[in-house]
Amino acid sequence: MDAHLSDECAPLQLGDTNTSKISTASDAQIEKMYKERFGFYLPILDRFKYLLSNREDWEGNFEKSDTMYHKNFPEFKILRSKPEKFRGEGFSCFFLAWDENHTGTLLFKHHNTVVYKCEYFWGNQLSHFFPYPKENSPDWNELYGSYYYYYFDLDSLSGKLFQLLYPNLYIEAIFENSRVLPILVFSSNNEKEEFNHYLKENKSKCLEKKSWDIFAEKPLPSEKKLKEDYYMMIVANAKYLSKFYQVYGDWKRNSWPH
Repeated sequence: MDAHLSDECAPLQLGDTNTSKISTASDAQIEKMYKERFGFYLPILDRFKYLLSNREDWEGNFEKSDTMYHKNFPEFKILRSKPEKFRGEGFSCFFLAWDENHTGTLLFKHHNTVVYKCEYFWGNQLSHFFPYPKENSPDWNELYGSYYYYYFDLDSLSGKLFQLLYPNLYIEAIFENSRVLPILVFSSNNEKEEFNHYLKENKSKCLEKKSWDIFAEKPLPSEKKLKEDYYMMIVANAKYLSKFYQVYGDWKRNSWPH
């Protein structure tokens, strides 16, 4: 292997105690360092996560094309399927044009092999794109399944992609008129479980939280087009999702850093 892989790799000094400080790395050692730096020794899924750490390394924009690929390692790519009309409830009610939302599938590929897939959400007349968040219900015994929240695990591939698309992690910053999209963001599955434990231990306190009245200033644009019962279901979903977001904010402020 050529010792001059890049300006950053030549020359390289060894940091072990058996080598003089003025010595440079051998070809084999440079190759090893190069592979470690770009995650060659990692399993494919972990390497995919590793490569998703820098937006500048990726070519493509899902709002303009159906493919994103890594510039240095184009065998790693993400393909977007054709968007389809989305008529679900949940967090979609937080969009200004929530009756014009779309969904589809993202395929994470290494060469031609699909190593991971997830759904995506494309809202506000195809102006906001992100992986579809996961759902989780707190273990509140008789209330189990009645309440749930949406979240991103930043240690998952879909979470890494979300972080790549929105690196500041403040998802409300991408929406107009300060409307908040109540998707919780966890650094890992362990952090999510800590939050679930908090919910379980503070069930009564959490249920007493007042919901944010996000519809106080403006009615939904499509309100007249909807049947009253369906509209009320959407509003109810928005209120308890906002409640989870508020409880999550309190928990973050009181428990961070862990």
